[in-house]
Amino acid sequence: MNDFVIYTDSACDIPPELLKEWGVPYSWLTYVFDGDTRQYSNYELPFPEFYDKMRKGSVARTSAVNADAFVQGFEPILQDGKDILYIGFSSGLSSTYHAGCIAAQELREKPAELDAREPEDMMSKAYERRGERHEALEDELDDLLDLLDGQ
Repeated sequence: MNDFVIYTDSACDIPPELLKEWGVPYSWLTYVFDGDTRQYSNYELPFPEFYDKMRKGSVARTSAVNADAFVQGFEPILQDGKDILYIGFSSGLSSTYHAGCIAAQELREKPAELDAREPEDMMSKAYERRGERHEALEDELDDLLDLLDGQ
């Protein structure tokens, strides 16, 4: 197995600082408020300000990550000769996961995709997809599951 990089999207609800510390690259889901031309990403607008806009009647409309954003994120990793384990926002709630799959096909270096519909099954699905147990993957996924359990 080549070295691999875990890749995610901002729907993972892990602060960007922590993702950076862990070395986990990600793509942003975005939102826009009615009548506002600015597009925001998670953590860009402080929560009190976000909810204040909502209390004043603004409606936030979300947008999934598109395939091109994933291509831009995946390509440098693949060019470094590393595999990608993309753990994405549930395909049942967003088209973000599907966009990641389209990007992988487009790059002809299909990463091991993992739809995080059932976080407790992430490790077993990852092992099935790879066909082998990988200690580094186990440690990373244990950390992610511990974080999810703590919420």
